[in-house]
This record gives sequence, structure tokens and C-alpha cells, in this order.
Amino acid sequence: ADEILRDGFCLNMIDTPLCPLKVVTNLQEAVWDADIVINGLPSTETRVVFGEIGRYWKERVNAPVIISLTKGIEASLDPVPRIITPTQMISKATKVPLDNILYLGGPNIASEIYNKEYANARICGTDKWRKPLAKFLRQPHFIVWDNSDLITHEVMGGLKNVYAIGAGKLCSYVPLLLPCFDHYKFVKAIHCSKLWISLPP
Repeated sequence: ADEILRDGFCLNMIDTPLCPLKVVTNLQEAVWDADIVINGLPSTETRVVFGEIGRYWKERVNAPVIISLTKGIEASLDPVPRIITPTQMISKATKVPLDNILYLGGPNIASEIYNKEYANARICGTDKWRKPLAKFLRQPHFIVWDNSDLITHEVMGGLKNVYAIGAGKLCSYVPLLLPCFDHYKFVKAIHCSKLWISLPP
């Protein structure tokens, strides 16, 4: 925002046509009477920032629509073990009903969308908002699917990075494990299991 405010251009988005954007650096001004709010914050900041936004929205009659791009989950043990997603954090912090909060997720990369490479996404939430928003966002190079299962998609979006890190870690051990796959003998399989367990995390 500061870069665009300085000269009207954003250096990491070369050849972007100027569009009618009003860029502000004041959170209250940005969200006070917004009809749609897009959350691109890290999950670690979502609760705090939307707690502040919730104070600005106390007197609102109509709840805005919030589209969350945030990936990540929190675990809570009180009162029972459960996972808390960014949309749940937002709803609790702002008192905006979960019916007005959607999740937009990949698999996609922002630079690919910007470069008009083929990409797809899914928008999840209630029928009232997700279907018209999916249609609005859909482009020839950017396919947007819609799904009613908000929480599952958020959880899987948050866990996919954990899976990717785990897969990368496993691949780094492949050279150590290859001797185990030379022969399919029970003893070697046990040896490989012991080897795998003894590897450092």
C-alpha cells in the first residue's frame, strides 16, 4: 500500500493497468463501511486484526461479506479438543455470522494468476454468497469452483503445507532407504523400519 501511495505504481506488478483503487493505510477507514472485506493476513495475525475490526463494526446494521484467503489452523483444548480455522476466528472476533464468511483457496500461485496462466480455485461457504462470487471471479484462465464445505477446505488448505514439508523430509531420506528395497525379504523390511525410526526428525 505504501508503494502505491507513493507514486501510484507497484513495482512487482509490472504493466498492471491503473485501476480505480482507493488505497488507505488506516484500518478503520478501509473497513468502516465496506460491503466485502478480503482477508489476506497470516493466520497468526487474523484474530488480533479482526478483533480490532470488530470494534469498528459494533454499530453496523448489515454484516459485510468476508472472503478469507488465509491458510493455517489453531488447536484448542478448552473446553474440548478442536481445530479453529481462520473463518471461525473472524466470526468470533467480529460477530459476523459464519454464513457471511467464505474461504477462497487454491491450488494456485498468485503470479500465475497475474500472468494469466491457467489456474483454479474453490470458494467455500453458503449458497447465498459462494455461487454468485464464484461466477463473478471466474475468468477464462482462472476457474473458480464452489463448495459448501467451508471448514474441511480450510483445514485441508492449512494442512497441505504440513504434508508438503513431510513429503520433502521423506524424499531427503530416500538414498538411505534404497538399500531396503533391493530385496523384499522380511528381515530387510524390519531393518528398514528400525532405520526409519532411528532417523533424526
